Amino acid sequence: MFAKERRDAILSFLKENKSIEVSNLSEYFKVSSVIIRKDLKFLEEKGLLERTHGGAIEKRKLALFSTFEERKIIHKKEKYIIAQKAFHLIKENDIILMDVSTINLIIGHLLFDEPKKITVITQSLDLIIILSQIPEITIISLGGIFDNKNNAFLGKLPAENIKKFNPQKYFLGAGGINIAKGTISNYEEQEGNIKKCFLEAGKEIYLLAEYQKFKEDSFYNFASLRDINYVISDDKFNKKELEEFNNLFIKVI
Repeated sequence: MFAKERRDAILSFLKENKSIEVSNLSEYFKVSSVIIRKDLKFLEEKGLLERTHGGAIEKRKLALFSTFEERKIIHKKEKYIIAQKAFHLIKENDIILMDVSTINLIIGHLLFDEPKKITVITQSLDLIIILSQIPEITIISLGGIFDNKNNAFLGKLPAENIKKFNPQKYFLGAGGINIAKGTISNYEEQEGNIKKCFLEAGKEIYLLAEYQKFKEDSFYNFASLRDINYVISDDKFNKKELEEFNNLFIKVI
């Protein structure tokens, strides 16, 4: 087998398994570990993977900040699938905490089409506007300083005011999720710190994120996957990833 063929195969294995080990590759290709390490170094220099001690993992991206309006048009199909799943978990008389998230906004539109008698706690202006048109829904605004990049209220008030309430379900949005490190990150520190306080208030924590976000890291790590009870995503996890969630006692929906 030529080096290019072997390296292409290595990338295929990595795409399927998310991580690979030098010893396993050496045995599979019947070549020395030295050759495999050279292959991994070559692929890393091309930006196709990241080497680890004894192997390699997929190359992760840095999720750069974008405005809420810009995020609305990204991965729309996947977000709609996730929003539908979350919508069907909402029961009559639920008290739900919904943070600044494009998926939460889609849930708001689903509630507009099929209203439920619930209470929604939020600091998202977009969500307040859409839900204010639904008589069945009680809206609790957490207040704060308006941030036009996120169409939301930030600052100390949302973090302090959430302590006064006991939401049954928290629908959590995030900028990036790292399964290997067990971290959840966001684009900005200020909003991340508000999400920290929301996590303390919620009884059942639902992380809403399209699969692509599990391949990215954002600027600020604000939580651990151990803080999460459920992950709602778009059905793209492989067997190994599902096992990792199971080891963390997280149910994938």
